[in-house]
Order: sequence, then C-alpha cells, then structure tokens
Amino acid sequence: MTASTVEYRVFGHLAVTEKARDAGTCETMEADIAIVALGWETRFAAFENHLDLKVGKIVVLDFALKEANVPAVEENRRKLIAMGTRWGVEVTAITLEPSIEYQKNINLLDHLLTQMAASCGSYEGSLRKVFVECSTMPRIYIQWLIAVAFKKMSIQSLEFGYAEG
Repeated sequence: MTASTVEYRVFGHLAVTEKARDAGTCETMEADIAIVALGWETRFAAFENHLDLKVGKIVVLDFALKEANVPAVEENRRKLIAMGTRWGVEVTAITLEPSIEYQKNINLLDHLLTQMAASCGSYEGSLRKVFVECSTMPRIYIQWLIAVAFKKMSIQSLEFGYAEG
C-alpha cells in the first residue's frame, strides 16, 4: 500500500475521508484529547505502531468487567501508561459501569467531556479535535461521540483510528 492523495467526501456540514496505513509507518496525530476504550484484545494497543500522539490528554474508558484484574486488560493498561509516558501525555482513566449500562455511562461522560473542553479545549471552550481509537470501543459509544459533537457542537472535529485484528 502506498501513500495516496487524501480525498474528502462532503455531506452537508460533514467531511469524510479514509486513510489506510502500511505496517511500520507512523503518522503524527494532533488533537486536544484522545479517547480509547480499555480492552483485552491485542489490537487495543496497535495504534502505538502507527501513531505519534500529540494530545493534551489520553482519556481511557475503563468499563467494569465481571471479573477483576483480567491479565490481558491489565497488560493493556500498562502498555497505555507506557505509551503516555513515552509521548509525554497524561493518561486519565474514567471508571465506568459495564458497557451495557449505557445511560449511566453517557451521563458521566457527557459531564466529564464538558469539563475537559473547558480545561483542554483549544477552540472557544470546546474541543477543536478529538482522536478516538475505536478498535475496542462499543459501537453505541462511538455513535454517542458523533451525536454529541454535532448536537452540542462541543467537539469540532472527530478523527477515528481502527486496527483490524
């Protein structure tokens, strides 16, 4: 796969583009914050091999699991903290209910993102750009992030990363 020209498709006020990365190539991603969902899958930390994050904060959605201290989850937690240290970025975990407790979690996330916009936002009290690593994120939370960006205009630009696996 070689680098290609970036083409945007525009739908009303929404511009969409897609870019595939070769293994071993790295891209700098600048954003106010990055949001990731902590998980057990090996692809959780795959973005480390493709991105150099330049963000103010990495926000980790840490969903409660039936079992505590799952080795794969704890290993991914350690990897993420190491990535943050290497990039010089604060890693903040948000402890949430199980992912199926959608409404409780969304209420908390809505409140916390509003606070983060005030402290980390680079555009008139809102988040100019948010990078979402969605490889292990439940779809309903991805949909909510898109909706909150448009409904409240609290996020001006969303960029998504996804690792197959």
